[in-house]
Amino acid sequence: MESLGAFAVYAKEGDNPHSILFARNAEGTDWYDLKDLQGAFVVVDGEGGIVSFVETDITRIFPADQTVYQLSEIETVPEVGMQLNGGVFTAPVGETWRETASLPRKNFCLALLNAGILTKEAALDAAKGNWPQIFSSALAGVPEELAIQAEFDWATAQNVLRNHPILSPPLAAVAWPELNTEARDIKLDELFGWKETV
Repeated sequence: MESLGAFAVYAKEGDNPHSILFARNAEGTDWYDLKDLQGAFVVVDGEGGIVSFVETDITRIFPADQTVYQLSEIETVPEVGMQLNGGVFTAPVGETWRETASLPRKNFCLALLNAGILTKEAALDAAKGNWPQIFSSALAGVPEELAIQAEFDWATAQNVLRNHPILSPPLAAVAWPELNTEARDIKLDELFGWKETV
């Protein structure tokens, strides 16, 4: 995959009686100078890296404040709505997946261990159904009756829900305090095994 650049609209010098829009990349290449290129082209929004357009006819594209990529013949063409992460197109995480995602308690504790959130001893103890100290810290500001419910859920659960209404948000806040809410959600998704790519 080759980046053709991030294109921004600009005013071309001289008369423009038909009010034609022009765009160029950081190297100064005008978009219309690339009209003879062949292949599959992916237009990605600058913020968030979301695929907004996929086209094999470059003349049907006008990238206004967007980045354009040209795919090789062997690369899989992504779908509109996918996200570009580190050179790989991934399916965006949807609420449907989050609502149904879960891990066996043992696997969840191992994931917390591998993420550096629990020590080996704490993870082993938690896998037995005991309440980890970090959970108490996470629920410090939660009403007492909800905290008790979460503790009972933990003690009796075979599986841990990604979207547990009481536990998930505060646990993410304690585990990754330096991150914003969106970044914490991504970390939590990864913890529960979200790795779908094209």
